[in-house]
Amino acid sequence: AKKTSSFAANTLKNMHLVLRRPVIWAQAAIIVCAYCGYKGLDNYSLYAVQVLGMDEVEGARLAAYGAWTRPVAAVLAGLIADRFNATRSIGAMFGILFVSYGVWSTLSPQEASVSLIYLNFFTTYTVVFALRGIYFALLEENRTPKFLTGAAVGMVSLVGYTPDAFFGPVAGRILDANPGIVGHQNYFMFLASVAATGVLVVLWLLWLRRSGCTSLWPEADTITNGKRETGTGVKSKQTIKEQFRRNAVALISLAIAITSLGYNTWRNEASEHNRNQRIVAIELLLMLSDLQQALLDSRYGKESESKSNLRKGWVAVSTIRDISMVAGGAVHESADVLFATWERESGSLTSNDEAGNDTAKTSIENALNAVRHDTQEVLRSLD
Repeated sequence: AKKTSSFAANTLKNMHLVLRRPVIWAQAAIIVCAYCGYKGLDNYSLYAVQVLGMDEVEGARLAAYGAWTRPVAAVLAGLIADRFNATRSIGAMFGILFVSYGVWSTLSPQEASVSLIYLNFFTTYTVVFALRGIYFALLEENRTPKFLTGAAVGMVSLVGYTPDAFFGPVAGRILDANPGIVGHQNYFMFLASVAATGVLVVLWLLWLRRSGCTSLWPEADTITNGKRETGTGVKSKQTIKEQFRRNAVALISLAIAITSLGYNTWRNEASEHNRNQRIVAIELLLMLSDLQQALLDSRYGKESESKSNLRKGWVAVSTIRDISMVAGGAVHESADVLFATWERESGSLTSNDEAGNDTAKTSIENALNAVRHDTQEVLRSLD
């Protein structure tokens, strides 16, 4: 009895039981496929904008409507799994996803009706959230021993949530390789292949089940039939150290999940910041070019056009100052200097005093070049 208690208490020593069981790897693979479907929802709003022609607000609203299917889908999936069988229900859901993704990968919005597109949209949302609601029910159907539940959950979670690391880069490369509808069709073809893999894994799991409990958990079955049911019936107190050792895998998985969530959040924030900075910098460089053109026209153009060039210059420096607020830092400071210089010197650009005219243009060009230099430094600093 002492040997059995020690065997069950130390999850790390029992990890070899979990790692050696194909049923655990099958469940982990099912979660990988289901979680890829969940991560795939991230690009639905992008599809709405780039393919369906919606603006960003409409695309975000459509994705938000899809997210409201989450509670309904999870509850219905639980009822279906209890009424029938979680494994077969998961297999059927992967089949539905395969068909839905297949439709999207082959049909364009011009070939399919709007009703079919919206039906497909909400169907995939519902099925993905339904999968997330029941895939851990496989632990019970796989007859996972209670004393190995923590290790099993930790193992399937560690493997199952790996799409957090690889799905984003893979999806990004697929969409960037062929911008527009072709890229999205290839993206849904990739998701369809993931769903098909999920169906195959479910079939593999059902085949493993036919082997019986002894084949699924032979060592655990031996312990249960031997000594595990014996004892005094009094639960021994576990120290904090023993509890940590017993749940070490689950705690490690939790730490990895929190770390991954934190990193992804930081990375998304950094990417959004860099994207905004890049867009602002490019717009600033374009506006600086417009201002440079206005200065050149005032120097070498017709005298009758000087007032028109002055108006263009006012528009340019005002826009540069406003946009530079987003860039901040040195760019905003140099843009303020440029605006003040233009405000002070622009009146001399239309004067007949050639020396004063040249001095004004030189001052404005120096301030303009300072803004350009700071903007270029911002672009170089982006990763």
